[in-house]
Amino acid sequence: MNRYSVSLLDEASEDFVAAARSRPAPELLLMAGKSMEAAGKFPEAAEAYRRALNGNAALAEARERLNLLE
Repeated sequence: MNRYSVSLLDEASEDFVAAARSRPAPELLLMAGKSMEAAGKFPEAAEAYRRALNGNAALAEARERLNLLE
């Protein structure tokens, strides 16, 4: 992955986190986690998945991705 792609993923994850702050939605945190994970920011991604699961424990994709990171 080139630096430009990583920069776009960083920007996307920041946008998802900012959106989740203004309107808490577990799905936004899931998307933030996926962007962070793709950028290689695994600890941050795991935290986003945990926060998503705190908001919606039935969010299967967040649980699956968190399990892969732990």
